[in-house]
Amino acid sequence: MSVGAVLYLKLLSYILFITLLVSSMSVLADTDEEHSYIAAFSLQVVNFIDFPTNYEQANVCFAGVDSFKVATSAKQHVQLKNLSLKVNVISEASVQQLLPHKCHIVYVAPLTIIDKPLIQTLGESALVIGNSDDFKSFGNSAAIVFENTRPQVSISKQQLKRSNFEVKSRLLNAVTVVP
Repeated sequence: MSVGAVLYLKLLSYILFITLLVSSMSVLADTDEEHSYIAAFSLQVVNFIDFPTNYEQANVCFAGVDSFKVATSAKQHVQLKNLSLKVNVISEASVQQLLPHKCHIVYVAPLTIIDKPLIQTLGESALVIGNSDDFKSFGNSAAIVFENTRPQVSISKQQLKRSNFEVKSRLLNAVTVVP
């Protein structure tokens, strides 16, 4: 093989490497944006729900392996922003570990059918947000899914009927409501 051909192959391999590096960085940025959006929504949605008891601090809880980066982002939001309500961010590895906490908002990712009874129990007193809008299978009452990097928020009226809190109409008007 000639020296020119070897240099040409090396140049192509460098270009391929740089292309892969840049594309992986943009995927990370999208993922970070999604985590940040879910965290911000989880923190702000507390203001659009009337819980049966007054509280001085809202517990926003995160469970599941896919929720750790969202919880980290939520903690950063709490530190950086002056929220109208005091917020405590709780992160656990499993849904079951959240049961002793008095959660007001719960984000679970990934949702699993095995956790459905626990999610329904949490859903009686907390708004349970998941990463799937298959409400019947998983028992969550709200979902955030991304379509072409755009967040789609939906809430299940049927799941909300089993809860002991009220979602304000301002939130219902801003999201997709599923029967």
